[in-house]
Order: sequence, then C-alpha cells, then structure tokens
Amino acid sequence: MIEEVTFVLDENLPKRLAEGMKGFGENVEHLLDSHPASTPDIVLLKNFGDRGCILIMRDKKMRKRQDELATYRSFKVGGFFMSGRDLSFCELAEQLVRNWREMKRLAEKTQRPFMFSVPPHGTKIERVF
Repeated sequence: MIEEVTFVLDENLPKRLAEGMKGFGENVEHLLDSHPASTPDIVLLKNFGDRGCILIMRDKKMRKRQDELATYRSFKVGGFFMSGRDLSFCELAEQLVRNWREMKRLAEKTQRPFMFSVPPHGTKIERVF
C-alpha cells in the first residue's frame, strides 16, 4: 500500500485552513500542532525532510534567504509557496482548494527537493526549483 503524503501548513497560514482540509479527509496538519512557534527553521526543515512531508508556506523571506534554501535543499524538502499579498481567509481557502489536485499530483511525482509557486488566482503552478 502506498503511504499518503502529509502536507503541513506553516505558521503563516491559518490553522483553521488545515482543519478544514482535514475535515474533507485530506492528510493535512498545521505546523503549530506539532512544533512551538519558536522552533528554528533548520529544525523544522530537518523534521519535514525526515518525515517526507510537503510544506505549504507563505513565508516569502524563505525564498530569498540562501542559508535557508540550502538547508531546505539539503534535507530534501518538498513544498509549495502560496503567492499573493493581503489575501483574506476565504481567498486563501479558494487558492488552496482550486490548486489542491495538482499540488497533490506534483507532490507525488516530483523528486525532492522542490518548491512550486501557487498563484493567488488561476491554476498555473510554477516550479521555483
């Protein structure tokens, strides 16, 4: 039996978004369910890589911090960056649900490490690396 991929929403996404996806039967967790908010990114990235989780994030700074990107790559993390500024909860939920099927497909078929950018409107998911 193939083990289902676990998606983890970071602290920059609402916990109730993860709870809603779980309510629809999806294998989704929120970062704060298993780690304190003060957990260093290097510890989080190692944990995600070790567990084979897929990170869903809104932390724009991570995409620009070379040390964190190197850590992200070295621990073979897979992830999706939810792009867009000042989105309401409803808009974030629409963004995730609209792209969910493709995100799951990419998570299962793409060799790690990887990062994709998910558009705030539309469905054109683009590979960052």
